[in-house]
Amino acid sequence: MSTDDTAAGGSAQALDPELEALIPSGSEIYDSFMAFIEPELLSVNLPSLAEKYKGESEEERKTRMERYRKAFAAYDRAYEKWITGLRDAVKQKRSEAYRAAEEKENKEQTSALQDLEAQFETAKPSPK
Repeated sequence: MSTDDTAAGGSAQALDPELEALIPSGSEIYDSFMAFIEPELLSVNLPSLAEKYKGESEEERKTRMERYRKAFAAYDRAYEKWITGLRDAVKQKRSEAYRAAEEKENKEQTSALQDLEAQFETAKPSPK
């Protein structure tokens, strides 16, 4: 996965491998949601579905396909809610961190200016 800093005027760059390792894979995210919705549709189960339902009737197949359709619709809703919440939370945290860094920098600059002003005050030449 790569970062998308194009909004900031840069181009997308690859993530550091250590950071990349922290990001869950698509399968991990998919399975974490689908486990609660329709466990039969977990990644590990998909290859065996054809064999499992080999002898099912057309009516049973239609019922199962409808169940899967509903499961994927529920998955899409859950995923959208999750990714929107995640994006919003990360955006808020980034803004808070930026503001905190900016405030710290402003305090340091103010302190440095005050120190400089104090040095000028003490270094004033005495009247002749």
